[in-house]
Amino acid sequence: MLVSTEIKDRIAYIKMQNGKHYNCLSEEMCLELIEAIKKSYSLKCVGIVIKAEVNRNVWSAGHDIKELPVDGSDPLAFNVPMEELLREVQDVPIPVIACVDGTVWGGACDLCLSCDMIVSSKASTFAITPAKIGIPYNASGLVHFINQLGINKAREMFFLGTPIEAEDALNVGLINHVADDSEALEKLLEEH
Repeated sequence: MLVSTEIKDRIAYIKMQNGKHYNCLSEEMCLELIEAIKKSYSLKCVGIVIKAEVNRNVWSAGHDIKELPVDGSDPLAFNVPMEELLREVQDVPIPVIACVDGTVWGGACDLCLSCDMIVSSKASTFAITPAKIGIPYNASGLVHFINQLGINKAREMFFLGTPIEAEDALNVGLINHVADDSEALEKLLEEH
């Protein structure tokens, strides 16, 4: 199992628990996340919090590059599990919060942006990394970021692949709240 779910007070805490592989969004991870979201909704949860087992300060390294197609085809076609996961997060009719405590790369940024809210610790960073490894990003992902961040910040993230820190992410509207550390982040979740 790459994902665990704990329900407290009708809130589903869905945790990616493949830290040794930096919670890469492999097909298997995406399918388990989709199933956990659907099950949480079917159990009449009123909200979902997506968390991660952090290894070496990585919340999620994004799309599993071992699963990228070598024939040049679109790695994020409509029916690919990662795209299905993003749509499920966007379409489930209850709030979904990404609770980030570590670095977030590539497709994991798209996962966070698909959520209704993002809360993070001050030490968290967000980076769009496909340009650094020479692969294109799909058009729907580009539009998603431009709509959320505006064209200038989206260009910076896509062209440079440089991580932006939590405070900067808060200032440009990428995230909603920043907590000082992991403990404060848990308290922030409890309060809201």
